[in-house]
Amino acid sequence: MCIHLLVLALCLTPCLPQSILQTPPMIVVSPGQPVKLNCTSTATGDPYMYWYRQPMTRGALVFIVLSVSKGSVEELTLKHFKAERRKDKEAEFTLESDEIQAEDAGLYYCAWSITDV
Repeated sequence: MCIHLLVLALCLTPCLPQSILQTPPMIVVSPGQPVKLNCTSTATGDPYMYWYRQPMTRGALVFIVLSVSKGSVEELTLKHFKAERRKDKEAEFTLESDEIQAEDAGLYYCAWSITDV
């Protein structure tokens, strides 16, 4: 069995000339394998950053984690994942798991906003 993860970006404020880049754009892994998703934003200042997942069943977006500033990670909802937003990086937010599970398959969205949503 393979797990498909598709990574997409969202802008939760009026989208100005800033951009958001998620890598890799798509990844296929087997259960038990590690996975790392990266998100980088060119937003000015120190935006809030988020990770969401949409299950393969196309249901509603599921909140995973929030970062309110560089160096912070708040409210991580998936215990087998870890998130990091380094203080020395402008707006880079990573989400990773040492052992991905079958139920983790879905579309992963990284988003940013100037203030909390």
